[in-house]
This record gives sequence, C-alpha cells and structure tokens, in this order.
Amino acid sequence: MNMIEIDTLIDFGKTRKLPSDIHITHSKPWTRGTHEDGYLIGLDNLILLFQNIIDELKLTFVSN
Repeated sequence: MNMIEIDTLIDFGKTRKLPSDIHITHSKPWTRGTHEDGYLIGLDNLILLFQNIIDELKLTFVSN
C-alpha cells in the first residue's frame, strides 16, 4: 500500500504569497475570482467518509 505524501496533495511549486489585503480560511468553497480553495472542506469530507466506513464495518462485525 502506498502512503500519500503531503507534497502530492499540495504542489508547493505552484504556490504564491497572497497580497496582504487578502485573507483566506481554506474552509470556504472555491468560487471564481477568489483565492479560497476549500482545502479544509475536502479534508473534513474525507474524515467523514472514513468515519462512515468505520461505522459501517463496526455494524457489520457486531451483527455477524
């Protein structure tokens, strides 16, 4: 099994420093013209997905 490395999730070669008047949270959805990327939304959804899988597996093992 291959482990995902953080540098495959963020291409640091394509990042730029934002102007000082722009502030982002990474928790707002991406919309055209903004610098928001929704990165934390994606991580939250990934965590929720894995939690749902774990819960389903627990139910499967308990009912067997």
